This record gives sequence, C-alpha cells and structure tokens, in this order.
Amino acid sequence: MGEAVITESEAKAYFEKYLTLLDQLGQETKDWKVAPAIDEADGKTIPKVQVSVKLTAFYSQFDAIDPVGSQERVSDRVRTLLRKAQAVGAYIHFDMEQYTYKDLTLKIFKDLLMEEEFRTMTDVGIVLQGYLRDTEEDLKDLIAWAKQRGNPITIRLVKGAYWDQETIHALQNHWPQPVFNIKSETDVNFEKLTRILLENHEYVNVAIGSHNVRTQAWAIAIAETLNIPRHRFECQVLYGMGDQLAKAIAKRGNRVRVYAPYGKLLPGMAYLIRRLLENTANSSFIKQNSEDRPIEELISPPQVTEEDIDRSTHQFAGAANTDYANAHLRNQARQALTKVKTQLGKDYQPLIAGKYVATKESLPSVNPSDFDQVVGNVGLMDLDQAQQAIAAAKAAFPGWSSTPASERANILRRAADLMEERRHELNAWICLEVGKIIQQADGEVSEAIDFCRYYADEMERLDGGQIYDIPGEYNRYLYQGKGISLVISP
Repeated sequence: MGEAVITESEAKAYFEKYLTLLDQLGQETKDWKVAPAIDEADGKTIPKVQVSVKLTAFYSQFDAIDPVGSQERVSDRVRTLLRKAQAVGAYIHFDMEQYTYKDLTLKIFKDLLMEEEFRTMTDVGIVLQGYLRDTEEDLKDLIAWAKQRGNPITIRLVKGAYWDQETIHALQNHWPQPVFNIKSETDVNFEKLTRILLENHEYVNVAIGSHNVRTQAWAIAIAETLNIPRHRFECQVLYGMGDQLAKAIAKRGNRVRVYAPYGKLLPGMAYLIRRLLENTANSSFIKQNSEDRPIEELISPPQVTEEDIDRSTHQFAGAANTDYANAHLRNQARQALTKVKTQLGKDYQPLIAGKYVATKESLPSVNPSDFDQVVGNVGLMDLDQAQQAIAAAKAAFPGWSSTPASERANILRRAADLMEERRHELNAWICLEVGKIIQQADGEVSEAIDFCRYYADEMERLDGGQIYDIPGEYNRYLYQGKGISLVISP
C-alpha cells in the first residue's frame, strides 16, 4: 500500500518494506509446484512474484515542479529494487497515480529501462489509465519507445481510480478536465486502447485490469482473433471484487491474475473505501450487475448519448492556476525568476497627480529568505506629500465619477489581462519579496485577476440600478461613487 509519503523516514520504511517483501515472497514461492496454465506460456516462464510500486512512496518531495530532483532521488531506489527483483526472479510493475505525476512517472520508467543494466529486462511494466483523455497519445508513445528499446515490457490497462479527485482538483484550479466526465466515454476509450495494445503485442505484453464482463470479453475476443501468444496477454481483477469473473475467465483457459493490496490496516481501509466508492457508483458494472439488469444491456457496446453531455454553464470563470506538471509552464516560471533576480534593488517612488516624486526617506524591502537580498527600496511620503496626494485624488474624483461604468470596468479587465500576461514575473516577485513558494504565489496572482474581473462584472451589473420591490413598496437602488478612500493593508 505505497501511497505518497510526507517524510524521508517514511519513504525509507516503504522502500525497505518493498525489498523485504520481494525477499519473503521469493523465498515462499520456491516451494510452490509449477502450474503450467499459470506459470508457463509458449515456452516462457512467468514470474510467480509480481509487485506493484508507487513512485511517490520513495521520496517525500516527489513533485512535478522539481522533475530533475524527484527523478534522481526516486531512480536511485528503483534501481536497487529492480536489481533485487532480478536476483529473486520477480516482476516489478510501476503503478500510475494522480494525473499530476503521470508524465514524470512515464519519464522515470522509460529512462531507467533504457539504461544498459536494465535494457534487456522484460519482467517489468507500467499502468495506463483509460479515463484520461491523453492516454491514447501516451500509449502510442510507449509502443514506439518499446520498439526502439527492443525488449518488450507489460502495459496494464485500467479504468482509473482517482476520478473524483482529478475532477475536483481540475475544477479548483480552473483547468481542463484530464479525465472523461462520462463513464461511457471512458468505456469507449478503454475498448479502443485495448485494441491498440493487442495489435502491438509483438512490442508490449498486455494486462487488462477490469471487473466489467464486457471489457474482459472484448479483450479476449481480440486476442483470440489475432492469435496472440498466451504469454503476451492476461486478465486481471482485484482480490475480493471480481472472484466470479476470475473463475469464469480461468475456466475458459485464459490466464487471470488476482492482485491484492498489502500493508497496514489504516492505509488499507482508505484503499478499501476508495474501491467501494468506485464499485458502488451507479455507473459501475458491479453495481448494475447486482441490480439484475438484462445481460444484453450489461454487455452492449458503450455509447455516449446526447443526454450524457454536460450542458451546465458557469457565469464567472476564475483564472486558471499554473499547472507546474507542464514542462513548458515550468520553463516559463524558471525564466521569470532569472529575469526578476536581475532587477533587484531598484527605487520605487510614490505616484502623485500622475508623476513619481522623490522622497526624503525610503524603506528597504528585504527577501525574508535571504536578509542580504534587498528586493527594492520603497519611497515613504512625508506629511506634505500625503496631503498633495489627497488633494490630487479629490480633484480627480468628479471626472472619474462621471466616467461610464463600462469604461471603468474595462480598465479593471485590462489590468487582469496584463497580470495574466505577466503571471510568471509577478509570481517571481512574490517569491522573492514575501518568501512564498511559487505555487502559493501563483494562487495570489489568480486571486488578484479574479478580483479585477469579478468586480468589473459587478460594476456593470449595478450600473443600471436594482429593483427590490416588496408588497406595498416600490424600491429602486441607484449606485454612485462615495469619494476617495484610504486603504491600509496589513
């Protein structure tokens, strides 16, 4: 049950547990009798021991924002694990986790298995998730890579276990949904991916992980039609959730692997609850099967209907936070930090009546992470200058007050657009002046953009006045500027 860890001691414990597990399982299975239907296929011996690993369990700071550091730390431990697996004759499978880790996981997997020491290793594989919109592209890329490598790996295709989390995470950050929003879309995609996989069985071994009878039958039918060698293909189900299906597939003479969670009770409970949520959802095959629906309906081809499409609209769309799993955006952030660091130590003077004025005193703004680094020197007004600023604001007020609301709103929108254009630069300034990490700085900029756009919309909404009639009363609300304000922010 390797899940994301938060301390290095925890990561070390998980790593050592994996090594111990390989040793113990390797020793235990030495005395098992060979079962040809399970342990052999087409003259090839299939490892009795298979262990899935999650890369986030190996490093507490595993994060797409630091792909180089994460890869270095994780790869050192995975190399040791692969050597152990080779020594005991076991198979290692790289599990797939949240979408934000996908590209990094794929890169670590491919880079390691192109190293001379592991390039001929074939008892190794990786998971792809059918509910992701870009899995087809990833699959084709993996197949091309496997051809180049020259030695097959296994790809386990699953529907995906983090749908709720991926959906909510994308909504929170105002990102496009990485997952299909409709179950039938996932099923259609899964069948398409299954065909692509099986048609490339010369380069990749195929494992189909599903509790859906149609899904497994679809894979078996393609495998039989293409006369795929038995060691190139197997069906997989989770222990306790597809027992009858596993027996039925095995009875047909197909190889079935039942995989089981391993670990402590509390992580196990979390894992079990996640699985229960999946399989008790109304769209789940297991749930639908328990409702005694007609077999023809259960095994009919998945289809996406007009009724399935989400037609909901949102009046206000927040600014999207930066997805630092995207290499292009990470590079822009890095360039902005470099640029801003060349602009430190400048003087910033107050603006009065459209002109910057010199001040007798200034206050240095210091990087709280590096007290020797002055981010900038801020000019402090004296009393006379403050009175001049107030007088200038009073003089400007009548003209500003009569400026149409739409014109003022558009100034706010333009400010929001400028902040979006210079988001990475603003993030860099916040990091250096306030000491925030870049993801938190990015959230601050998104909030500032949202404020500008939201209040621009509100300004135009209120401009026409509001009607709040109640029985016996005729109420009209009209809005106008109150005058100048002083804002003292903390």
